[in-house]
Amino acid sequence: MRKGRWATRPGEIVIDPNQYGDATIGGTVTVTSAPGQPKLTVVGLALSVTEDQEAWVVPSQLAALRAKGAPVQEQMLYTFTHAATTGQVSADLAELKAALPAGAVTNSVSWLDTEGTSAARTGTAHLATGQAIHMTVGGATVTAKITGQVYAPGPLLGALLTSEQTFTSAHASLPVRLYQALIRPGTGQQKYQAALSRALGPGFTVIVQGVGIHGVGLYGLVDTSLIRLLTILVAVLAGLGVLNSVLMLTRERVHDLGIFKAVGMTPPQAIIMVTCWVIVPAIAAAIIALPAGMALQNAVIHAIAGGQPGSVRSATSIGSLVHVYTPGGLVLLALAGLAIAITGALGPATWAAAARTTTALRAE
Repeated sequence: MRKGRWATRPGEIVIDPNQYGDATIGGTVTVTSAPGQPKLTVVGLALSVTEDQEAWVVPSQLAALRAKGAPVQEQMLYTFTHAATTGQVSADLAELKAALPAGAVTNSVSWLDTEGTSAARTGTAHLATGQAIHMTVGGATVTAKITGQVYAPGPLLGALLTSEQTFTSAHASLPVRLYQALIRPGTGQQKYQAALSRALGPGFTVIVQGVGIHGVGLYGLVDTSLIRLLTILVAVLAGLGVLNSVLMLTRERVHDLGIFKAVGMTPPQAIIMVTCWVIVPAIAAAIIALPAGMALQNAVIHAIAGGQPGSVRSATSIGSLVHVYTPGGLVLLALAGLAIAITGALGPATWAAAARTTTALRAE
């Protein structure tokens, strides 16, 4: 529990703020898939330690929230004491199936086993790109090869993402129970969700989210407003740093400038000369900083995705977060650095051009 309290009576609900970011204590949640579309009051915000739950109500509330015609389902979670090897996991599963009613265990996945293709969530233990896994779905064994990694620290998408053909090719059936929809700005979220729930019928979960923040692609929503502000601040500070450095350099060389002016240097030529003092260092900095920045971004994104569960509400390929720069974009970044350097040097260059020759010659 992060804030508020647990539900104690019907009509109350506790939700995961990572999945429903606009939820507030005291607000209401309308369950559009349930008969009569009941409204529940949010009394608390909580997180699931195992990241497999999004909301909590009292048991007596469940019947009213079940869609008409939806089958009654229960899920039990088991933790095996000995599960370090494939043999131990298989023995545990056999013992569990023998203790439960026939058909109670519908599928199982062992992360220790090493074709269809699948993408694994980043941070999933013992899985790596290129590795083959075996899944038991409805009594059929499905083999898939890990072809990539997906940054999806939230619980919505599970541990493996694959196409429907992976199961149909092995004559395995896995029903679809969850649909996610990303709607365009201006679309009514509740109306769209209600219409989609009616179209799909009972037994489905519909989650609709709007694009309320700037993102990096369709499936990875990241708030970039702070990053934009920091970029502006860094650009301003860089310009001020160039201004300070060139100003001191110009003061040190003021006598030389006086000599140049005495032999015929014009004010535009003085501005060009002072500006050229920063162009070469700016080009060298761009050559060093761009590759270093890209390497640092790659390392940071992989570190975040691999070891820190967060609140990203959808999934995105790690590559889409890292490989965000086109050749044209990199050229623009280099030119932006050059423009900042030139802008910072214009002030001292203008002062040097306007300085009188006699004053410059007398300076020490």
